[in-house]
Amino acid sequence: MNDHPELEKNHSQNDKEFLILTKRFYNQNNLPKDIKEQVEKLLNLSHWPISKDSEHERQANELMLVRRTIAIVPEYDPLLHRPTAHVQRAKVVSDGEEIHVDKWGRIKVRFLFTRTEDHAHDGGAGSNDSDTDSAWVDVLTPWAGEGYGARFLPRKDEIVVIDFFDGNIDRPFVTGRIHEAQRSPTKFDIKGQLPDTKKLSGIRSKEVGGEGYNQLRFDDTTGQISAQLHSSHGVTQLNLGNLSHPKETAESEGRGEGFELRSDQWGAVRAGDGLLLSTYKQKNANDDVLNIDQTIADLKIHEEWNQTLNENIKEHKVMALEALATLTKSIEALEASGKDQEVKTLKEAIIILTSPADITLNSSKNVMIQSQ
Repeated sequence: MNDHPELEKNHSQNDKEFLILTKRFYNQNNLPKDIKEQVEKLLNLSHWPISKDSEHERQANELMLVRRTIAIVPEYDPLLHRPTAHVQRAKVVSDGEEIHVDKWGRIKVRFLFTRTEDHAHDGGAGSNDSDTDSAWVDVLTPWAGEGYGARFLPRKDEIVVIDFFDGNIDRPFVTGRIHEAQRSPTKFDIKGQLPDTKKLSGIRSKEVGGEGYNQLRFDDTTGQISAQLHSSHGVTQLNLGNLSHPKETAESEGRGEGFELRSDQWGAVRAGDGLLLSTYKQKNANDDVLNIDQTIADLKIHEEWNQTLNENIKEHKVMALEALATLTKSIEALEASGKDQEVKTLKEAIIILTSPADITLNSSKNVMIQSQ
């Protein structure tokens, strides 16, 4: 810049050289006044910025300059000028364990875009497939309370989906997991595949360091609707509904209806306040759990018969039947206690075995019934 009154005084030639950083110009048209007003109205409707700085001039230019001898540093605020992060995929990494988390259930991940050659300067951190690849990352869960909620922790080598709070690259969190080509979708009972088994839903886990599993399976197949809680150890199962064999295709052969509690190992049924085993129907579960009115009615008939028999025995001067008193006591124990509008309970911790048809006890060896 030459012939500038300020720069000509005690400034070297280098100080007179400038770089143009920005340029702002203004041009005023020479349209008639009425047309000019219409144009301005249109510009106002478009919300374009209109400068009034030089409205009395036909043309103006404004430059922002900096001396060439001054280093130009781009404006940068680490809290404002970070790149906006979008949804990405990552692989779960660990220190060697199949499940590697901290006390908050956070995990470590390796982002799939990372390359080993780009991280050689830091010992490969970020692309080592180890817990040095990231900081701890939060995992989204459908239910998180103080000490309670839902917990399904990601495991090593699973592919997770990462999102970022407010697009902040420093605040990643896991939103979920995807199978992708190398990890097939859930196979209930380790059978079948999609889309053949698309009517099955639920959860199947995997034993850490083993091949066992637990599963909660819902079968919504038309005509074979059922639910199953299953542990592979001892093939221990609770099956409910219209039972069928594990499905490899859309349907499978039926196994029966109702419920089945079974195991290849030990089994125990324990109820500290009493137990009822009954084949009397209670349609649509429309009464109390311990409704045994019919059983009590049958026992009272037997009580009347025993009273008649006992009176006949007394006439022949024979000792009365002790069974009558025992039967009466049993009926009293069976008559459930409880206030009106409350669910009734048994008075004693007794076992009730009752049926409108036969009761069969069978053993290839011995059957022992003992009373003290």
